[in-house]
Amino acid sequence: MSNSSHARFRAVFPVIRDQLLEHIKGEGMPEPAVQWYRKNLDYNVPGGKLIRGPSVVDTVEILKGRSLTDDEYIKAAVLGWCVEPLQAYFLVSDDIMDASITRRSQPCWYRNVEVGMIAINDSFMLESAIYRLLKVHFKDQPYYIDLMDLFHETTYQTEMGQLLDLINAPEDKVDPTKFSLEKHRLIVIYKTAYYSFYLPVALAMYMLLGEIGTDIVDNKCSWCINVALSLADGSQRAIIDENYGRKDPVKEARVKEVYEQVGLRKVYSEYEEKTDVFTSFLNKIYKRTK
Repeated sequence: MSNSSHARFRAVFPVIRDQLLEHIKGEGMPEPAVQWYRKNLDYNVPGGKLIRGPSVVDTVEILKGRSLTDDEYIKAAVLGWCVEPLQAYFLVSDDIMDASITRRSQPCWYRNVEVGMIAINDSFMLESAIYRLLKVHFKDQPYYIDLMDLFHETTYQTEMGQLLDLINAPEDKVDPTKFSLEKHRLIVIYKTAYYSFYLPVALAMYMLLGEIGTDIVDNKCSWCINVALSLADGSQRAIIDENYGRKDPVKEARVKEVYEQVGLRKVYSEYEEKTDVFTSFLNKIYKRTK
């Protein structure tokens, strides 16, 4: 992601932060609580290298094969900014459990004198911010429930990874005999890989597939239709020819059936591994520091 693209992504953060602050104001929270929440968000969410969030935008753009419209960009960026509070939630709580001193070249949130163990509740509020943003921006989308389920599942997987990390390396008892490459593999997969790599791409895919209906009725030259055409047999091609680009929900459903029959989701998984989606992630993490 170029500097200008990174700046564009960062520019969305104040917008979603202010939406979160306006919500708790609307709930009648007093000004000190509002300002505390603001400081929590500003301190913990937009720092770091911002690898995960922008990857949602990059993946949507790669799969569409073109620049995003303003509306598409905002949707993808908001999903990206839902990943960053999840990351912050994990880091704030992890720092407490590990008794860490610094994070991102500044004191860990809980190490601030006025914060202390209030940081536990602050981490919960960072997680809750995800679902508030999803509700505000995606409540009317057909893939809204899928997005919520994806965040819940990824959070659960990451917490399992944290459990493995904590019980295999207690700070008060050093026992290298408990170490193994298999345990290390599981910790890497569950504690880091799911939310760092799988989640951003899966969010982009849900957004893309969620817009399939619009692309179908609007006769768009999308990634989905082009792949489906390359895989369809004669009868499936006839269904596409007869139903694609027609403003009829029944015809739209027929095209979606073909998409499922040709295994579009599986094709995407393979596509992800060997094309620009994978390369984009490698470019983000290559030689990065912690």
